[in-house]
Amino acid sequence: MAALVLGYLSLVMIPILAGLMLPALAKAKEKARRILAEELHRLGWRPGEMEKRLKADPDKVRIARRLRGETTMTLKWIAGQLQMGSWTYLSNNLTKTSPIARTQ
Repeated sequence: MAALVLGYLSLVMIPILAGLMLPALAKAKEKARRILAEELHRLGWRPGEMEKRLKADPDKVRIARRLRGETTMTLKWIAGQLQMGSWTYLSNNLTKTSPIARTQ
């Protein structure tokens, strides 16, 4: 059993340790940053604007929803970039404002 677990871990960990996953992560971050820049430009926000806005600002929540839908970035990463507090706070805001939540 231990050999089976070690065999599985080596199959999973070797590509990660070899750096095969790093280009994909870099590409995902690049896409997320591009989307973020597009949204900031669309809203006319300057780089320091995130700190001035509320954590649950509707525009921030909309940007977070777009990032979550179009990228593989984690809620933790998105919450950090948008300065929305913890990832759980962001998750709660996304749930509260989802179209599904409004119909129930």
